[in-house]
Amino acid sequence: MRDWIAALRPGPSAAPAAVRSALAVGVPLFAVIGIGHPEWALFVVCGSFTAVYGRDENPRQRFFTQLSAALALVVATVLGAALTLSQTPLLVIALGGVLAAAGSLCSALMRWLPPGPLFVVLSFASCADISGKTGATVLVAALVVSATALWSLSLGLVGVLRVGLASAGPGARRPRWQALRDRTALDRAAWCALAVAVAGALSVLTIGRHTGWAMVAATAPFAGGTLKASVRRGVHRVVGTFFGSGIALAVLSMNPREYLAVVIIMAAQGLAELFVVQHYAFALLFITPSALIGVRLTSASPVQLLLHDRLFDTAIGACVGVGVLVAAHALAGRRQSAA
Repeated sequence: MRDWIAALRPGPSAAPAAVRSALAVGVPLFAVIGIGHPEWALFVVCGSFTAVYGRDENPRQRFFTQLSAALALVVATVLGAALTLSQTPLLVIALGGVLAAAGSLCSALMRWLPPGPLFVVLSFASCADISGKTGATVLVAALVVSATALWSLSLGLVGVLRVGLASAGPGARRPRWQALRDRTALDRAAWCALAVAVAGALSVLTIGRHTGWAMVAATAPFAGGTLKASVRRGVHRVVGTFFGSGIALAVLSMNPREYLAVVIIMAAQGLAELFVVQHYAFALLFITPSALIGVRLTSASPVQLLLHDRLFDTAIGACVGVGVLVAAHALAGRRQSAA
C-alpha cells in the first residue's frame, strides 16, 4: 500500500499544470453561466483542453505546443457543431476517423504531450453528439472555443512573464516532418482511424445516444508507447470510468446549482491533472465526474441514462481500441518475420 501511495505522488510539474487546467475551464464557465448561456459550456470545455498540453516543457516551448493543439481543437469543435445540423451518424463516424488519423499525425509531427488524438476526437465527437444546433450555434461554438483556447494559451504564458523571456528556455522545436513519411506513424494513424470508426459504428448499432464516448475511448489505448502499456491504458479507461461514474452519481444526485457545478468541475480537472501521468485509472475518478457534470450543464439528460451510456460506450471503445492494436502488433510481427 505504501508503494502504491508513493507511486501516486505527483511530479514537480503537476501542481502548476493542475492550476492552469482548473483556471482554463473554470473562468470561462463562470463567464458563460453569468451571461445566461450554460448551453455553451461544452464549447468552453473543448477550448480548455489546450491547457493540458506541454506540461513538462519550458514556457516558450509550451506556448507553441499549445498553439498547434488549440488550432486542432478549434477545428474539431466547429466541425462537430456543424455536423449536428445534418444528424447523419455515418458522416460523424467517417469524419471522426479522419480526425483521429489527422490528430495522430499532428501529434507525431508536433510531438504533443499528452500524445495522440484523444482530445481532438473528444472535442469533435462531444459537439456532434449534442442535438438541436443551428447555424447560429455553430458560429457561437467557433467564438467560444476560440476565446477559451486563447485564455488557456495566456495561462501557459504566465511562466514567461514570471521568469522573463530570456530565461524562459529555448523556443519552439521544429516540426518533425519526417513523421509524415514514417511508416510507424502512418500505420498508427490508420489503425487509430479504424478503431474510432469501428467503435462509433458499434455504438450506433447498439444504443447510439452518445457515440462520441465510444469513439474517444477507442483512442485512449493509442497513447501507450508499447502494446503492454496500451492494453493497460484500455483497462484503466474502463475501470476508472466505472468507479468515476459512482462518484458522478453521488454528486449529480445532489443536483448542484450551476455555479457549484463549475467549482466541482474545476476541482476535478485540477485533481485529474495532478495524477493523470502517475495513474490513468485514478485520474479517471475525477475526469469522469467532470465530464458528466459538464454534459448536465449542456443538456437535461437523466442521470442514470448518462451513466449507463458512459459505461457501455467506454467499454465498447476501449475493447475496440485494444483489439485493433493487438491485431496491428500481430500483423507487424508477421511482416517482420516474412522480411
